[in-house]
Amino acid sequence: MVIGGLASLGPLFAVAAASRCQIIALGGSTTNFENYAPVVYLLDINKRVATSLGIDVPIQSELYKMLIYEEGAMFKPHTDTEKIPGMFGTLVICLPSAHTGGEVVVRHHGQSKTLKTSDANQSFACWFSDVTHEVLPVKSGYRCVLTYNLALQPGITRPLASTLATKKELLRKTLKIWHRDLASGINVEDDHLYYPLKHEYTQASISLQALKAEDLVRVQAAQELTHELPFVIFLALLEREAWGWVYYEEGDDECVDEIHQLDKALELKDTVKSLHALDGTVIAENYHLYRDQSLEYDPFEDLEVAKEDYEPYMGNEGPHATHWYRRAALVMVPYGSQVRAYPPKGAFDRALQKNYIPPALSYLGQMCSLPSVQTPLLDALSNLCRQESTDHLPPAIMADILKAALQHTHYALFKTVAGRHHGKLPASFFDWAKEWLNKLSDADRTEKYQSWCVEVPVYD
Repeated sequence: MVIGGLASLGPLFAVAAASRCQIIALGGSTTNFENYAPVVYLLDINKRVATSLGIDVPIQSELYKMLIYEEGAMFKPHTDTEKIPGMFGTLVICLPSAHTGGEVVVRHHGQSKTLKTSDANQSFACWFSDVTHEVLPVKSGYRCVLTYNLALQPGITRPLASTLATKKELLRKTLKIWHRDLASGINVEDDHLYYPLKHEYTQASISLQALKAEDLVRVQAAQELTHELPFVIFLALLEREAWGWVYYEEGDDECVDEIHQLDKALELKDTVKSLHALDGTVIAENYHLYRDQSLEYDPFEDLEVAKEDYEPYMGNEGPHATHWYRRAALVMVPYGSQVRAYPPKGAFDRALQKNYIPPALSYLGQMCSLPSVQTPLLDALSNLCRQESTDHLPPAIMADILKAALQHTHYALFKTVAGRHHGKLPASFFDWAKEWLNKLSDADRTEKYQSWCVEVPVYD
């Protein structure tokens, strides 16, 4: 199920009269819109629904009913039947009408989500037809909704929640085996995995918000699994550079506008062109890509050539060309205690030669606020802080780092960052530290004051 908000809808409809009952149901043919504003909103919602559900083709939404739930009204758990050809799901738009209760609960494959329609003036929810959903009793007021049948054009395979659940389960099993092997010392070189994405992106356009439908669903599935397994995710742009002799026959035209076919790639160079946090921030560039760390055997296989550098016959040397292929990927990095490198091997080594230490520090600093943060991440952060000034770190992130260092007894990290705060630490950090220290035993508190707190300079 997907939940989202709407802008103000204004006066959208006029309805026919109906007899008084707990649920007043008006068919789509009896619900009339007074202006074209709803059409514009519906087109926007359709795009958002398609992206959220991982659908890359246009969807059709057909108004089915307007439902008005009175106090005490409810709808028992059920699944939707196919009401129009190509139907794959349902869209519900909750109109601005004061009420309490009336939550929508959607369940599938052991998971559930709840939409509290009373929390927003307008909202929408959508789900696939093979999920179970119910409406809990309305406690007060009137809950007014428009329900739409969602469909695809004939001939297109209808998406199902069970299909997405199967793909997520396969990913879960793969990651569990990966973590088990790492913990057992098996394949420790595979300290991170690349999960290729379907669509093309540029360094300026890759971020979680900018991902296209199918890729967004794939990344969100991995993001949900980070709550079950100890790993974090990044986005990356991958590139292959292939050089070789060009396949040539007598009489072939030397057309400079067409891509020339390589007889055989004699030299291959695979590179991670850029590593990104989910907000798009670049945190490393240009380090080696190990192909065996991809979940696909060859992430560049069958891709179209993105760029070519062609050299025709030169004396006795035959024609040759360099081809570049590009692919975006989700990067999964474990931070369990058995992992030797965090984040991806070579990424921050390369970052040290560039100007990406500030965003790398900032990103790792944000990770420190997670309750599941572990020692390898703190070690990596401590190493970076020792090699680079922390002046550029936002005060809030600096405070998060110091909190994590205290909570996980990482003295080296605490000493490095605390000694360079230059009076920028927010007062809230000192309030937190005092409260946290007061919860320690007398011996631990005395040790922290004598050995740790003296590392924090006092500025006028």
